[in-house]
Amino acid sequence: MYKIIASPLAVETYQQNIDFLEKQWSENEVLQFISNVSDVISILKVSPQTFKKWEKDSNIHQIEIQKQITLYYQIHHNNIELLLFFNNSSKSRINFETESVFTSFSASDINNKNSLFNMSFFYKPSKKLFFTASLNNIFNEQFFSTIDSNTNYVSEYKFSLRPRQFTVGLSFSF
Repeated sequence: MYKIIASPLAVETYQQNIDFLEKQWSENEVLQFISNVSDVISILKVSPQTFKKWEKDSNIHQIEIQKQITLYYQIHHNNIELLLFFNNSSKSRINFETESVFTSFSASDINNKNSLFNMSFFYKPSKKLFFTASLNNIFNEQFFSTIDSNTNYVSEYKFSLRPRQFTVGLSFSF
């Protein structure tokens, strides 16, 4: 008989999925999830090789607990380590955001106006792992020039698109 060990990440994602089910579904789905996990753990104690291996790493196995939640686990001698309860539902893990910021400053007779458009994407499968990508554009620059004269007033408008800045980041904490 195998001993079941839950990693801190598995405990955390288990609770996150319960919270998710409570918000998105009913109490019946939460109870069904808990019951399904209990059934899977009972099978793992006796026969952990029953479930398929993950295609990206043959040392890790996976089992679909519910349609939107998959359990990943690893076999170590007589121990089964639960690694992660992954929520396959995209609306719980992937977020898009946009922001628009306008700045204005003037020095002497020049008034500058800039707009920043930022679009970013992040994917956070757990509290410790965080992927991000963002695209930043600074545009809509207007330059005003004024000549000190009572009879002449000159306005000059310029539009320029500064080089796009694209950043990709990965953060993992222990």
